[in-house]
Amino acid sequence: MRWKRPEAPLCRRCLVATGVLLLFLLTITVTLWLASTYFLNLRLTKVSGQTGRQVIERLDVFLKDRLIALKQVAHFYAHSETKSDREFQGFCGSLMADVPGFLAVLITDRLGHPNKMAPKAALPLADVYYLTADPNLNHTLETAKSNRRPAITNTVVVGRHGEGFLAATRIDQGQNHLGFALGIFQYQSLLDHLLKPDLLQDFRISIRHGEQPILPALGSTAGTRRRTGLAEPVVEEIRIGGRRWEITVEPIFSDKDWPANFVSFTILGLGITLSLLISYLFLRWQWRTALLQTEARDSRSRLERAGMNLVEIKAELDLVLNSVDEGIILYNNEKEPVQANAAFLTTFNLTERGPAMSDAHFHHEHMTQFIGSESKYWSIFNNLQDSPELTYTDELEVPQPRARKQAPKILSRRAMVVCGAENERRGILVIYNDVTNIKAMDQAKDEFLSNVTHELRSPLASIKGFAQTMRRDGQMPTETREEFLSIIYEESTRLQNLIEELLDLRRLEASGESFRFVPYDLKLLVEDVVRGARTILVSKNISAQVHWSGGHHSRLRGDVAQMSRALRNLLVNAVKYSPEAGRIRVTGHCGSQQIWLEISDQGAGIGDTDLPHVFDKFYRGASRGRQRGTGLGLAIVKHIIEGHGGHLGLRSEVGAGTTFRIELPRNFTPSGAAPDLSAAQPPARKPAAPSSVSG
Repeated sequence: MRWKRPEAPLCRRCLVATGVLLLFLLTITVTLWLASTYFLNLRLTKVSGQTGRQVIERLDVFLKDRLIALKQVAHFYAHSETKSDREFQGFCGSLMADVPGFLAVLITDRLGHPNKMAPKAALPLADVYYLTADPNLNHTLETAKSNRRPAITNTVVVGRHGEGFLAATRIDQGQNHLGFALGIFQYQSLLDHLLKPDLLQDFRISIRHGEQPILPALGSTAGTRRRTGLAEPVVEEIRIGGRRWEITVEPIFSDKDWPANFVSFTILGLGITLSLLISYLFLRWQWRTALLQTEARDSRSRLERAGMNLVEIKAELDLVLNSVDEGIILYNNEKEPVQANAAFLTTFNLTERGPAMSDAHFHHEHMTQFIGSESKYWSIFNNLQDSPELTYTDELEVPQPRARKQAPKILSRRAMVVCGAENERRGILVIYNDVTNIKAMDQAKDEFLSNVTHELRSPLASIKGFAQTMRRDGQMPTETREEFLSIIYEESTRLQNLIEELLDLRRLEASGESFRFVPYDLKLLVEDVVRGARTILVSKNISAQVHWSGGHHSRLRGDVAQMSRALRNLLVNAVKYSPEAGRIRVTGHCGSQQIWLEISDQGAGIGDTDLPHVFDKFYRGASRGRQRGTGLGLAIVKHIIEGHGGHLGLRSEVGAGTTFRIELPRNFTPSGAAPDLSAAQPPARKPAAPSSVSG
């Protein structure tokens, strides 16, 4: 391939740079040629010195590996559940086979008294007690205990085996110190594993443990001699287990031919050849770079603009992905999670950087446990594996934790195969949509329609039946006719009240419905409501007691007519479910931030099964079924109280009565409230109250 010459200025710049590079490479080559003989002669010296240090490092690692193995024994003993002798012997046996050099492993208590030994017959019991009573060991145990690292004794006599040393490390279980693990080493046995034949052929080695020489100079001397100027013996001190070890390694050289001069000339020839080749390649690279430099500058700006556009597009896509309510996750062909939006992470209690999103095994295990069925979770992958062209859709019923005591969550799941530009399979996209509220709303609508139909059907059936009877019997006595007409009137009135309360409840639940907020005094309003309910109180010989506490005023702002209606409904409801000659307590407290009011009766109370549904429309519990009513009163009261920024709650106990509690804030600014058209006057003594209903 012919290279096009760049323009003259760029060409001169390339030639100058190439000439400088060639001069630099030739200078290096000549320098290497002049120094090659010297360096080649010293090569063996340096290599031997480095090898000696490597031998020392090898010996250092060998000894430290034994201390690490001893720490493994301590860790095994501390975390073994049974601490049986059989398991201890088995573990120590396998460890000694992997890490040879141990004479025995001994487990002691915190005071150094022996408990276990492996192998069992390694030392006589007398030798074990003699070793553990050695003063050097006591000092070593204290060092290992305070430093929490293995410590080594000085030279001790290991019974009939001769001289050796002990290594000790702590056995800790949490914060508890259980004792020590002792490694018993005999010098000769340890050196048999430490010094391999290849070391003794190439080196003379001597080792001192502290002040005690444990190994004289060993190594072959036959047919070898030292050359003048070669490496001196390498002497290094290392500290292992808190003790000083001095190791001397002296290389042994044999009579071999030294490198000839042609090696240096070979280096010179190779250097010149490589210099010319590199210079030529550098020149070509410079020319190519110069030719592409202009294009690179032009394309750089275009790439930067394109990169910025890609970043903006990705940010917009991430924003759109995280703004949707559906949980979306993408898996690759290996079923590993690639990306998920915030809705998915929230739905399944995951975090973007958590292990369940970075590891496929943890992810699938977490999803299986969350969904509660392994077959349901893996069904999307299995079905799309068999039919990748289809979209898999199903619904999952996810159980909630027992602590929440909630109904299962219903998730709609849709999965499809994601393909690339050339229709190759790239992964699987799964979309989760929480349809629990939609299902609950559909069920609530069905129940509401069923309840309304039932409540409307009963009075209509009575009206139709009595009207047909009167129509067919023209000779019906006057008294009977009057009785039937009274029943028809009562049922039609009940039907009218039901329709009116349905309309009232619809208006209260409708968005945009507002109250007429005016100043009023809650104490006066409660007195008026109790006074207006005197008739129904006397009808059952029930007394109503009103008691107020707190040192603040009782003036609020609200819709007087609606608040009067709510209080009257609660009072009438308490009268209905109170026994004859019972008592109703109305207790209020005027605080600095809010006012609360409680209405308590002495009725039969509400069971735990009915309590969650008391404020549901048309709900009538087992104890309430004997009382007539529409089942809408408490739902209307709840909407009125919440429309004033308050809270309606209750507590009840079967056989001990029921208490409804109203909490109203003093500073409440309603949204979209109707304008205040009345003066700041207390409410009238007898506000117009709607008909009484029971919940």
